[in-house]
Amino acid sequence: MDSVEAVSKDFSHVIVGEVLSTEAHPDADRLKVCQVNIGDDTLTIVCGGKNVRPGLKVAVAQIGAVLPGDFKIKKSKIRGVVSLGMLCSEEELGFPVTLDGIIELPAEA
Repeated sequence: MDSVEAVSKDFSHVIVGEVLSTEAHPDADRLKVCQVNIGDDTLTIVCGGKNVRPGLKVAVAQIGAVLPGDFKIKKSKIRGVVSLGMLCSEEELGFPVTLDGIIELPAEA
């Protein structure tokens, strides 16, 4: 008998975005300040993912998103830089972890 099983826990307000640019965070060695195109807007998002780079399609948790574990995404200031969302890893979305860093979506996503 066929069945359907969820591969992750529930989450909301997560969309596909494209990283337009990254620059070193002025006050944190391991963070980058990213400009991310989400279709109708460009967001500034602070990210610690080692693999974040321009041109990468990513899973973007927008302000108001609720991730597994009841983790709510809010506008925040990370070491002095405003972040308007979060670039998600597999773990943060409740998926089995297969890579170290944020999710890398296919170019056609």
